[in-house]
Amino acid sequence: MKTICITTTKGGSAKTTNTVELAGALATYNKKVLCIDVDQTLGLSQYLGLRMDPQQRKEYGIGTSLELLTGNASISDCIVEMGAIDVICGDERYEKAPNFFLDEDEDKYLLKNLMKQIENDYDYDYVFIDHGPQNDIIKKMALIAADEFYITTMISDIDRNEAKRAIDAIMKLQNSTDKLVHGDIKGILLSATIGKSLKEFALEDLEEKIAEYKEKQNVNHDIPIYNIPQSMAVKEAQTYKMPNTMKHKSQTVSRVYYEIADNILKGEN
Repeated sequence: MKTICITTTKGGSAKTTNTVELAGALATYNKKVLCIDVDQTLGLSQYLGLRMDPQQRKEYGIGTSLELLTGNASISDCIVEMGAIDVICGDERYEKAPNFFLDEDEDKYLLKNLMKQIENDYDYDYVFIDHGPQNDIIKKMALIAADEFYITTMISDIDRNEAKRAIDAIMKLQNSTDKLVHGDIKGILLSATIGKSLKEFALEDLEEKIAEYKEKQNVNHDIPIYNIPQSMAVKEAQTYKMPNTMKHKSQTVSRVYYEIADNILKGEN
């Protein structure tokens, strides 16, 4: 089982969209995929059709990722089958995450320990963790739990600066005394790109940061930048409650996600 986290430090950078679409591409290859939503907005849960308020979840006996992490639900209580992809729902109460996780030294490993339990008890090939944009204990849990990272960014300089901050945050945890993060960056997702000249400038900027990361961390593998074009179909996918990579496999934007999925699968061989 491989745990993947698509991350950045800024909201509105297509983090959830890229997570769902890449999960959909891998599921199309008959891989068993679980998506864990640890965001207060429940964006991933809603994207995949799990649209319930707290009362409805209670009536149906569906636990959330927060309840799972705090020991108030079991894994089997929380996993919901949504077609080809299984989901563990997010929770509105993540807004007050520090109130639930008071001992950061211990709590930062909760999600990593959960991954071990899921790997032992279930047969998933891939688990995706979708965290919120806040730099809080939940995001740290996600970074510690992941085997691989993909940094997502839009094309503007503000977004790219946040993406570079995300790379720095991962390096800091990789280099910490107790080596909190063992995962490695496998790619950059440059999302919703339009305009040739601005795209070329953005690529050059990101390539410089990748080179810096590889040198400092002694990384030998390629870290490709994937150009994900702007697409109305991807935006509409949330209405259809199905990843565009599953609904429209041959579209240009879907082919980029399948390229990423192919490279992930190559890493398994």
